[in-house]
Amino acid sequence: MNQLPKDNSINRREFFLRTIKAGASIAAACSLSYWLYDSAGPGPSQNGDELARLPDFSIPGLDGKMSIVLGQDRAQTVNRGLNAIGGIEAFIKRGDRVLLKVNA
Repeated sequence: MNQLPKDNSINRREFFLRTIKAGASIAAACSLSYWLYDSAGPGPSQNGDELARLPDFSIPGLDGKMSIVLGQDRAQTVNRGLNAIGGIEAFIKRGDRVLLKVNA
């Protein structure tokens, strides 16, 4: 059974004290974040390298090729899409390691 307290009201003094404490907490958090804010951000590294460098995985000669295939059978749809842009051999050579990530 849900029992509510009989007197859950607060008086004016307690309300003002809670309001002042909440305001002081918000002001402290805002002033701390303003004090810790760095508008310049991280500078360049000392050896001149970029912060993160990703390898280029683009395939020469296949620039801008895309195929859109619709169908109910997933395997047949993937095969038709790959055949439309030159087959799987255009991307993967014999002996390459491949990871298939399914977005399902």
